[in-house]
Amino acid sequence: MDNTTAWVEAEFARYPRLREVTFAAANDFDGSIAVYAPLDARMKFLTDFGMVMNPSVAALAPGDDAFYYPLSYELFDQLEADIFITYYEERSALDTWLATPQAQNYPPIGRGGLAALVGTENVAAVSPPSVLSLRWGLPRYLEILGAAADAIQTP
Repeated sequence: MDNTTAWVEAEFARYPRLREVTFAAANDFDGSIAVYAPLDARMKFLTDFGMVMNPSVAALAPGDDAFYYPLSYELFDQLEADIFITYYEERSALDTWLATPQAQNYPPIGRGGLAALVGTENVAAVSPPSVLSLRWGLPRYLEILGAAADAIQTP
């Protein structure tokens, strides 16, 4: 396990910008946005290695005992972050969502901070991460997160 932790830390170290930005993660689900809360294993993994979840994620949560919560699109712009992480098994589903006004008007996406992990294998490798899946999936995941952090345009 120590070898895995050291390897993960080294992989994260290749993307120092990830420690300088905040993130929020969610998926479109049934007419609202499903926000991944701080207790979610995917979010805990990112924060354990130095990424900072935007405080709005916890502030908008109806409680602190869930791994996700629904958020109406009327409140979506209150989910603040530098980068927005989302997971889609198929590119067509992501493209459909990105064509909606909700996605097109969401500030982190408009500034270039979209980090979309696409593909069943990619999503399964880090959702949630495991010791077995990390060596295969983490490099690609960090590449996507790092690209979003580097692409952010300041207003």
